[in-house]
Amino acid sequence: MSFEIILGDVNEELCHHWRQHFRDLRHPIHGRAEIQHGDFFDINADAYVSPANSHGIMDGGFDLLLRVRFPGVDVAVQREIDQLGGMLPIGQALVVETGDFDVPYLVSAPTMEVPMNIAHTNNVYLATRAVFRAVHEFNLENDGEIQSIAIPGLGTGVGKMPPAFAAAQMAEAYGEFLNEIQ
Repeated sequence: MSFEIILGDVNEELCHHWRQHFRDLRHPIHGRAEIQHGDFFDINADAYVSPANSHGIMDGGFDLLLRVRFPGVDVAVQREIDQLGGMLPIGQALVVETGDFDVPYLVSAPTMEVPMNIAHTNNVYLATRAVFRAVHEFNLENDGEIQSIAIPGLGTGVGKMPPAFAAAQMAEAYGEFLNEIQ
């Protein structure tokens, strides 16, 4: 099942790098990933992506904003993580319901085990790849319920990854995903 990709962030430099790295990547149905510079919460999508940590703690950075927007979503994420043994490794992702009519799902894809600098890692690549795979699997099991996902700049806040590196890693993961589904 396919879904539209929307990349959104307030950081213009990141949006610039997304435009460069994603310009040649085309989904067979949806075309290019859409890039939106501005308030992430203005994006209309079926799912938002959380770059949470492996424990599902959403008490800072972008995750805190998600927790405020979707009250109780952190509890849902942590409940799912508890069922996995208490930790969601980098490179895996899970989908939970938000309880919100407009954005019914949240995809939690850790970019770090605990809050830390990930500038010199491939964690953004691993997290991005996990997002695409998790949504694809979710859609296979749920009749294509998620038709669009909004992804912020992963690892660019608390993780301190430079926008150019984050954009390149996200594009690499998307390119590999496109090859997997074709």
